[in-house]
Amino acid sequence: MRGVPMSGPSLVVGDTLVMGDGRELLISKLIPATSGDAIALGRREIVSGSWSMTVEGAEQVCVFPRHGVLYRPAEQDGRVAS
Repeated sequence: MRGVPMSGPSLVVGDTLVMGDGRELLISKLIPATSGDAIALGRREIVSGSWSMTVEGAEQVCVFPRHGVLYRPAEQDGRVAS
């Protein structure tokens, strides 16, 4: 398996989503924007350009984290603080 398994609330803009067919998509937007809102809603939409998918509850996707697993920058309105 390529990438690191992560649930929707753990994702941040800038992570790279690894698709089952080998494609890699840069996450450009997350709806809802914050992980707390995603937990409360029970799902999160992942957007990469004009493509999107919804991750339900604790469902996991494989990603290459933006800055590695140990460093997860704070979110600010759906964007990663730089």
